[in-house]
Amino acid sequence: MTKTPLTIDEKKAKLQAQREVWRRKLLALENKKRGANRKAETHLKAAVGGAVLAAIEAGKIKPPAALEVLKLAGPGIQKQGLARDKFNELVKTLTAKKQT
Repeated sequence: MTKTPLTIDEKKAKLQAQREVWRRKLLALENKKRGANRKAETHLKAAVGGAVLAAIEAGKIKPPAALEVLKLAGPGIQKQGLARDKFNELVKTLTAKKQT
């Protein structure tokens, strides 16, 4: 039994289905890349932030400079909760050291 050739409309439908499959695959890859980039950026921010906090706590950054860094970081800290409490405590400590 021989295959009958596809009509133009059947070929068009087949190609459109293949195009949709490739579009979905491309979209999935783009989403995966976007997620990986976001994860890397978050990791970098956490590492740099941790290093800055360690330097502040070790006294390697003087209180006036540390307060400027914390002023820049302030908007990124949640408005309430444990992180904000710790942030405010650190600012209070550095302000007291700056005044002495």
